[in-house]
Amino acid sequence: MKFVTKHFYTVFVASMAILCAASAGTAFWAVRRAEGMNAALVQERIYEFKRTFLRDTVRNMIRDIDRLRDYNLRRAREDLDPLTDEAWADRETKATIADVIRSKSFEHDGYIWVNEVLDWSGGDGYAVRRVHPNLVDTEGCLLSTKATDIKGNTPYLTELEGVREHGELFYRYYFKRMGSDEVSEKLTYAALYPDYDWIVAMGMHVDDIETYTLTVREAASDFNARVIALVVVLLVLFFGLGVALLIVAGRRFMDASARAIRTEANIDPLTGALNRRIGDRYFSDAFRAFRYGKPSPLVLSIDLDDFKRVNDAYGHDAGDVVLRAVVERVKQTMRASDFLFRWGGEEFLLAYSGVSPDEAARLADRLNRAVASTPIRLRPAEPAGSPELVVSVSVGVSWFGHADGSYADAIGRCDRALYRAKAAGKDRAFVEPPGA
Repeated sequence: MKFVTKHFYTVFVASMAILCAASAGTAFWAVRRAEGMNAALVQERIYEFKRTFLRDTVRNMIRDIDRLRDYNLRRAREDLDPLTDEAWADRETKATIADVIRSKSFEHDGYIWVNEVLDWSGGDGYAVRRVHPNLVDTEGCLLSTKATDIKGNTPYLTELEGVREHGELFYRYYFKRMGSDEVSEKLTYAALYPDYDWIVAMGMHVDDIETYTLTVREAASDFNARVIALVVVLLVLFFGLGVALLIVAGRRFMDASARAIRTEANIDPLTGALNRRIGDRYFSDAFRAFRYGKPSPLVLSIDLDDFKRVNDAYGHDAGDVVLRAVVERVKQTMRASDFLFRWGGEEFLLAYSGVSPDEAARLADRLNRAVASTPIRLRPAEPAGSPELVVSVSVGVSWFGHADGSYADAIGRCDRALYRAKAAGKDRAFVEPPGA
């Protein structure tokens, strides 16, 4: 009996030792694999965020150029001095923008530069370097599409062809670091400002981006090493509890990381509405679900009436206040299951889920009243008596139809209904059902 008991305990202890060793080995493999997958995900997200940063920075600069040019043109038209003409306005704009670009500073030696295209067919002297904070002494020099970097790439040719065909592009090439003779690969975004034939660009060295990934990888590696040691101890002391705690902690960590990424990437920073990228994903998924028999959301295209007059009369800061105020009022008409997307400029798309098309006119009318019901204080920080403005919106409404090839067909109907509302006097809504 004692032999059997002893043999049982020996087998049990050996089995537990093998189980613990196998579990520890499995945990080690799983953590290392997760580390590699997480590093790849982090690198992908960092590149995505950096691309977005480069694109948004260049586009904001182009908007600043456009706004400054409009301002100088208005000054030229209003000034009685014969020397103040459109040519003066362009010279003033270019000089001011050049000073602004040279004075801007970004992390990791980032900067904006401007090349002016003289000949869209390329070749020697196809463009002149207008602004370049890293090579100020070369401003005014002619450029050639035949020029190559240390890897044999032709960045000027790539840039010219991409901008000529698409108006913008991302590309990579090798260039000197800011204030240094060191050459490394740059991720660059360039876009065209057509009024001046300016290619406005910004780049970031790739090895700077990879530094983020390396830091995250090292931190994750150190953290995972400590987790593995803890898991081994917990397996010896209390195997089941240790595994359960590890699973719960892992899921919470991944959920929190995913929520943080979604929040930062999907929100329009000016208005607080969801941005167009997540809107494309939402409508694509909703249309796919509709194809499989799910009901269509009710789609409302919303556009502020006479918004350009607000910017012209009160300035773009006041326009931003109006956009935020309108979004807040629209949100007051929404439920937790509804979504508001900024589609572009002063245009928004609102998706009502679980709502019958019979309710379309009533919901759109309620939205019109909500926006126009209360004046908007254009300078909220000032005391009572600051300028107030009553704004309105025009609304077009539709939903998915079985003849639609994509969700864009429904949005197209919304836009047509919106144009009808504009033509009928604004501050109203029209509904265009599928097949109408």
